[in-house]
Amino acid sequence: MSLEYYRQNFGAALHAIDDYSIEHISAPKMLDALKRLDLDDIVTVHEGDFRGMSSKPEPNSVPFDFVWFDCGGPAEYVRFLEEYWPLINPDGGILVLHFRYWDIAP
Repeated sequence: MSLEYYRQNFGAALHAIDDYSIEHISAPKMLDALKRLDLDDIVTVHEGDFRGMSSKPEPNSVPFDFVWFDCGGPAEYVRFLEEYWPLINPDGGILVLHFRYWDIAP
């Protein structure tokens, strides 16, 4: 499949929220790659904490069909769900929550 398939305007949008608090992240490389592939017009990066950012995406990009949340722990998950759950497509939208327990002894 050629890249032309991915350049078709079918209304895709990717919204990313990042506070850039982790050193040596790959986000700048990802943004450069999107630009080289001429896909950067469908990606919007909102810089800051996820709390209060649910109003940032354009209304025509909601509801979200796929959401990946990779931040914090149980308290942040509750806050995220309270704020963002209404924005997830009720007709088959997918929410993925990612959490790693790295401080727990075996």
